[in-house]
Amino acid sequence: MRQHPTALQSAPQAVPLLSAEAGSTSAPRRLASFHTQRPPEPALRDWLQPSRDALFRWTMGMAASDEGRRAIAGMAVAIQRLRGPEAFGVWLYGAALQAAQHQGGRLPEESLVGLPPELRGLLRLVARGDLRREEATALLAQRMDFVRSRVVHTRLASYGAHMLLDGAVSSFQESV
Repeated sequence: MRQHPTALQSAPQAVPLLSAEAGSTSAPRRLASFHTQRPPEPALRDWLQPSRDALFRWTMGMAASDEGRRAIAGMAVAIQRLRGPEAFGVWLYGAALQAAQHQGGRLPEESLVGLPPELRGLLRLVARGDLRREEATALLAQRMDFVRSRVVHTRLASYGAHMLLDGAVSSFQESV
């Protein structure tokens, strides 16, 4: 059977991954990627900006007395005036973590309504003592994908570690 000349020309040809010329300093060729590039995740401090008002209300609501609420409000005004909105966001996050820590392990779930899920998770973990306040503060400079993975990792460690160990001990005893 005789092939048409144009059919031979349109046949796909293999593209070598490396340059065929000896002594060539060109970089290896890369295959095209058709995956869409996601924009980089914002840092936690930047991600918190839209939620600042809700976080401030939550922090004020966790104060034990009117005097405590006045102190928080006075400090918030002073920090915003003297240091600016960036420093206020850092202070507010720290104040919220401190308020969560002082709840004795129990956060009223209805108080967390209106906060983003990741922030609710962080506050719960700090309130229970599964995540230290210093660790949660260090997350402020991290990208949100890292923060989310850290929240999930800490939740799994706090919930499942004792169950996994109990299951391993019982299965070991059954096998012996």
